[in-house]
Amino acid sequence: MTPAARARRLLRDAQERRRAAFFRRAGRWTPYVAAQLGEEVFVVRTGEEGLQRGLFVRQSRSDISSLERILSWFEEHGVGRPPEPVFVDVGANIGTTTVSALRRFGFASAVALEPSPENFRGLRLNLVANDLEERVTALQVAAATHEGTRPLDTDRRHSGGHRLARKGKAERAKEGQIEVRVVTLDGLVREGIVDPSRVGLLWVDAAGDEGKVICGAARLLERGVPIVAALRPRRMKPDAQKALVAALDGYRFVDTAGLHPGATARGVDQLEAALAGGARTLDLLFVSG
Repeated sequence: MTPAARARRLLRDAQERRRAAFFRRAGRWTPYVAAQLGEEVFVVRTGEEGLQRGLFVRQSRSDISSLERILSWFEEHGVGRPPEPVFVDVGANIGTTTVSALRRFGFASAVALEPSPENFRGLRLNLVANDLEERVTALQVAAATHEGTRPLDTDRRHSGGHRLARKGKAERAKEGQIEVRVVTLDGLVREGIVDPSRVGLLWVDAAGDEGKVICGAARLLERGVPIVAALRPRRMKPDAQKALVAALDGYRFVDTAGLHPGATARGVDQLEAALAGGARTLDLLFVSG
C-alpha cells in the first residue's frame, strides 16, 4: 500500500469511527437519522445494529456495488433487458437496492416485497426521500411457494434477521413473532402486479427462503428472467435443494463475489454440489440459456 493510499485508509477509518459514535449517541434522541450515499439519501433506524447502522457508518452497501458488477457482466455477455425494465426485489428491507436500481442503473420501475412492519416503514420513507414512490409498488408481504399467512420471527436490532418461522415451530409463539401475509410471485403475476415480459431482474434475499421464492416463480422462470439470490444452503433441506435445481432447469449460474466481465457461468446441474460445499451464504446470479 502506497503512503497516499495508507493515508486515505486512515482518514476513512477515522471518519467511520466518528460516524459510529454519532450513530450510537443519536439513538438517545431520535429514532431515525439520514445516511447519504452519493445522490441518494436513506432514512435509517438508530436502534438497529446491522444493515442500517452499517449504511450510516460506511456510507456504502455491498448490494449496490454487486448490482453494478452484475449489470456490467450482462453487457459483456449479451444478457439484455426489456424496454422499461422492472426490478423485482424480494426481501427489500429498507429499499437500498430498489432505490439504487431505479436511480443509478436504468430500471424504470420496481415491485418491492418486505414483510417486516418496521422495515416496510423504512422502505416507504426511502421511496419518498428519493422521489420514487410513484415508480415502486411496495407490498408488506413475504414470498414463498404457497400463499396464506405465516409467523415471522423478527429481530429488532438486526433488520436483516427477520425470517419466516420454520414449519413445526409455528405454534410455539415467541417474543417478536408476528403474523404476515405470504404470496407467491406466480400469484402476483396472476393479479397483474408483476408482468413477466417486463422484468429485467429478480433480486431475492429472503433469509433462507430464497429457494421457495424461486420455486414459486414459474412464470418468471418460463421467461428466463435473470435472478440474483443470496442462498443459505445450511437452511435448505436436501429436498428443497433438489426442488430448486429442478425449477432452474435451463439456467446457468455464476458466483457474484468478485464477479468480473470474463467470469463464466456453470450449468445448473452443478448447483447441488455448490450448495453442498459448506458455504454459509452463496450470492449467485442465474441466467437462462
